[in-house]
Amino acid sequence: MPEKEKKRIALPFFGFITDGAEATKHALETLGYEVVAFHANGTGGMAMEELAAEGYFDGILDLATHELADDLKDGYCGGIGPERFEPIPGRSVPRLIVPGGLDCAVLEFTRQSILDQYKDRKIFFYDFRSAIRLSRDETSTLADLLAPRLNREPINIKVLIPTKGWSEADRPDGALYDPAINEVFVRRLKELLSSQIEIQKVDYHINDAAFGKHAAKIMDHMVRKVNTKPVASLRSSDKTDGL
Repeated sequence: MPEKEKKRIALPFFGFITDGAEATKHALETLGYEVVAFHANGTGGMAMEELAAEGYFDGILDLATHELADDLKDGYCGGIGPERFEPIPGRSVPRLIVPGGLDCAVLEFTRQSILDQYKDRKIFFYDFRSAIRLSRDETSTLADLLAPRLNREPINIKVLIPTKGWSEADRPDGALYDPAINEVFVRRLKELLSSQIEIQKVDYHINDAAFGKHAAKIMDHMVRKVNTKPVASLRSSDKTDGL
């Protein structure tokens, strides 16, 4: 008999959360999924959404939501369209949202060419690009941008927050560490999200292997839940109105 086709999970990632993406991918594969990774550089995230619309995925583990930050600040990984983070048209695809990289925007400047408007920011120097720590207002704006998209199909959404940091540079010894600003995003998102959407905090850094395992287990549960719903329930969820 032919081998049963594996269910597919889309997994966006970017450089500052590589360890977390690898751990999450491994955990999903251990659970029996085929994992399709996308570089969350704007075009990568949009390619993922297009394939999801074609029915290619059984779930989306949106580990790198960083594209939203770069789109806000005209950064290196911006250029996403309005379909990014929107419900998949005509399909019931569970999506687990993680604020991977939402601590920063990646811009094209170096230690020798810091833009004047960012000289008072925390900066993580990388290569020809550098990451700036987002301000409280910018971080709150990200929640304002993300929440309405997630609210359009709350039955298929969960949010997972790693409280010890959202990128390689967002940890106690990192250049962008500022948990108080991260909490601004979490509080604002809670204010705006539908009560149907669960927000879970876990005491891990996004690059911890244990976080990857935890995220994979939640994704697995979400996929299994969708596959055991009666057809009538799936049809009603497709008609959920948003804000």
